[in-house]
Amino acid sequence: MIKIIIGLISLIYTSIMIILYFIGHYNSNWIVNLFWSIDNPIGIFLIYTIFFILFVIPFGIFIYLLITWHVYYLWCETTMIKCPVRITSQNLSQRNMTPDSCCQKCRKTLRKICRLFWGFIQGVGTYYPCYYMIFFGKRAKDYIDNHSEWHPERLHNGIVICPSRGSAESYYSYGPDDLTEYFFTNHIPYKVYACNTIDDFKSLVKNDQIGVLWLFGHGDIGSFRVTNKDVVNYYEFETDEYQNHKKIAVYQLHCNLKNTESPNPLSKILVDGWDFQEKGKHYPWTIKAYIRYIISHHTLFPGIWESVN
Repeated sequence: MIKIIIGLISLIYTSIMIILYFIGHYNSNWIVNLFWSIDNPIGIFLIYTIFFILFVIPFGIFIYLLITWHVYYLWCETTMIKCPVRITSQNLSQRNMTPDSCCQKCRKTLRKICRLFWGFIQGVGTYYPCYYMIFFGKRAKDYIDNHSEWHPERLHNGIVICPSRGSAESYYSYGPDDLTEYFFTNHIPYKVYACNTIDDFKSLVKNDQIGVLWLFGHGDIGSFRVTNKDVVNYYEFETDEYQNHKKIAVYQLHCNLKNTESPNPLSKILVDGWDFQEKGKHYPWTIKAYIRYIISHHTLFPGIWESVN
């Protein structure tokens, strides 16, 4: 409910800004007088509001993210909640194929519209963090391009990067760079894969030389966005065609929100004997903290950690 209210407020504010933009485009004198007249309280209010949104709030968010990064790492270390748990058996639940009612469809549509405009406001508010990720993402991508594999002919880690939205460089800065540096430095077999189609992703699942999948991009608990338009549902891998290609581990390093159509994470489908407790919403900075936690506590996580010369 809170997200819907925030989304509606964002929608109203964004609409006002768009209206002001078009008015200013056709009547620049009016918009200048509105914004810069000392005697105009509305103009003064708008000026300080925009200044606050573009500068003060982003800087505050940037500081908040730095603090959150360290808090999240300490939370993982003290609670160990993010560590997978060994289990004896796994039963895949049935998908909910009941069609949505009219009210449910309207509610989902409203949520999508509110999230769209709230995402716009978040984009403005995270100006500094985005700049940070893009700037360091270019450096990270250059490093990964120059160190993209180490003995991939053996059973290896598959680092899968699918930059389906926004700047492609930013995807390389919140985890793949740390994994690549660690694997390369310690001579652990790995290869970085960039998927362009759903078939590319399915071929990685069938690749028996890939023992561990590290998935970076956008998705939910039961699906992965390979491109901006193409989404692969994880329930597609419940067939015998893919069950013959089990993995040691699958790390879904993307959002893992609920998906009633496809409720099972890929780790539950392709990995036997482990529950990776995939759930909830994740952010680039929390994923980066989680990756560094995994690296520093790798004995607690199933995977390929042996060095190969």
